Parts: sequence; structure tokens; C-alpha cells
Amino acid sequence: MSTAAPFSTATDHAPAAASVAPAVRCGNCGAAVAWYMYRSMRVVYGQGRWLTCGKLLLLAFFYRVSGTLMLALTTAYSALTL
Repeated sequence: MSTAAPFSTATDHAPAAASVAPAVRCGNCGAAVAWYMYRSMRVVYGQGRWLTCGKLLLLAFFYRVSGTLMLALTTAYSALTL
């Protein structure tokens, strides 16, 4: 049995699932997903906090607009085909 730490150097990081798991267990899934998306975009693209937050807010805005548009179109189609 090895007594070495699972991450032996200062540059090793825990897997993303390991950092999200405690938040999911306590029922805070929304915050865990938001943090994961923020952190992953920041790490992958190597950009600053403000630019990453701006991109996520813009992405959330267009996601909301698209969802609202789809709901309106689906409702209209359903009403017309009754």
C-alpha cells in the first residue's frame, strides 16, 4: 500500500469531477455547473476573469433568447394545429 499523496507535485490538479462532486452532493448543482463552465473556459482559453464572465453572460443571454423563441414558436405551432 502506497502512502504517497494522490497528486505529488504542486502543478498536479485534481480532476474536474472531484472538485464538483462536493457541491453536487449538497444539492447545489446550478452553482457547481456555473463554476465548472467558468473555470473550464478560463483554463482552456487562458483569458482573464472579466472577459470570461462577459463571454458566459453573453452565452447565457443568447441561450435564454433562443429558448424563449423556441417556446413561442412551439406554442404557436401547437395552437395552430389543434
